[in-house]
Amino acid sequence: MVMRNVSVRGGHVVVDELVPAESGPAVLLVAGTGCSLDFWRRDLCEALVAAGLRVIRFDQRDTGGASSDPAGAPTYGLPDLVEDAVAVLDALDVRQAHWVGFSQGGWVAQLAALDHPQRVASLTLVASRPVAHGPNDPDLPEVSDVLLAAFAEALPAPDSADRDGWVRYLVDGERPFASTTARFDVEDARALAATVFERTADLEAMLTNHPVAPQGDRWRERLGEIDVPVAVVHGKDDPLFPPGNGEALARELPAARLHLVAGMGHELPRRVRPGVAAVIIDTVDRGEARRDPAPIDAVAERHLGGDHLDTLPFTEVRRSAIHGRGLFATASRPAGTLLGELDGQVVDAAAHPDVVDALEWNALNPTTLLVRPIRTSYGFLNHSDQPNVIIDPDGRRLRAGKPIAPGDELTIDYLAQPVPESYLRSDEARRLRTAEKQSVLSARRHHCAGSTNGPGTGRRSEFGTGDPASTLS
Repeated sequence: MVMRNVSVRGGHVVVDELVPAESGPAVLLVAGTGCSLDFWRRDLCEALVAAGLRVIRFDQRDTGGASSDPAGAPTYGLPDLVEDAVAVLDALDVRQAHWVGFSQGGWVAQLAALDHPQRVASLTLVASRPVAHGPNDPDLPEVSDVLLAAFAEALPAPDSADRDGWVRYLVDGERPFASTTARFDVEDARALAATVFERTADLEAMLTNHPVAPQGDRWRERLGEIDVPVAVVHGKDDPLFPPGNGEALARELPAARLHLVAGMGHELPRRVRPGVAAVIIDTVDRGEARRDPAPIDAVAERHLGGDHLDTLPFTEVRRSAIHGRGLFATASRPAGTLLGELDGQVVDAAAHPDVVDALEWNALNPTTLLVRPIRTSYGFLNHSDQPNVIIDPDGRRLRAGKPIAPGDELTIDYLAQPVPESYLRSDEARRLRTAEKQSVLSARRHHCAGSTNGPGTGRRSEFGTGDPASTLS
């Protein structure tokens, strides 16, 4: 195991990589509250590597070999843990990864998808919920009475040098979180506890600091913005976050599939890890399939370092409240002002139907497209049925349809353009219409090359004690 330190604000984290012979997509594993990289056991990691995945795991602050703050006085909060995870990707030169988060790690992954959408290709959220530490939302089930009683009866921690005492203490601390319908794997828990004792700089800080750190702003109300493939994996016997938490999370994520796991509590025991690995691999495949029909992104990566071509002056790309990233004005633009001119290759839509899904374009008329082989500023215009940007009848000039102030997001009504009839029948056009009807503008950005896959079907599967390596249905 070769590890490296990665500097973060006010400290460092420790990173470990497992890379297959031919490195494939990167998977970032984010552990839960007070958990080091060792939480992600070797058998799970090796199953992912065997599937051709580049596996990245790391010690979060106050765990393993990462920097520690005094117990009870963390100098960081949950938002910092999100930035730490992004810093890990930066240090490894990974532009985008498939994120897997357990419990609090699921919160980190959700926030990364919201605040750094370009860094997240898919999410697998295990034993998580849509709110942070503290009281749960009224519509979500709270911690079980049995677990609360166990918290009240917890014994004091042993002396810092008492290895055997700490191993027993950590194992006993895990028992109340385990499934009540399956055997507690004490050997697995003991092996992890021994490793944690040996690698952790400050055990008291490990146990204390994550729950008392500032949790930042709520994000549950923003979950509809996440449009990457998602798997929600939740134990049927979870006493900390009972299954209703996972079910709510899956309902509120547009592209989520719910997997309920028999014989699993708030834990990742050996018997369910093969099934969880299969879910991760499937979710990565969904995320990669979503990215595959996007040759324009490959061109941008190769020639522009992933950046878009600025074609509309006095604008900038940043996070959008409508969907993903959008294009925003940096200066006032009176109504009628020419914002920019569209260029490209004139293409017959019927002769080249693949262009609609693969490249950035705008319609000159219902049969003719103006196609660009690179992402431009136009590609970040979000759809609105009350737009502030219009296209001249010639299909080549963008103008302000109404006064635009600095900071306003530029939007356009794509369905009002003379687009091909085939596009009007597409899933994307249907999503735009649905968004208008619901007044929830969460549709995908039109004409930006990317996924042609629709939202998740809400597929629900179950696996667990019957066959830990079972195929999910």
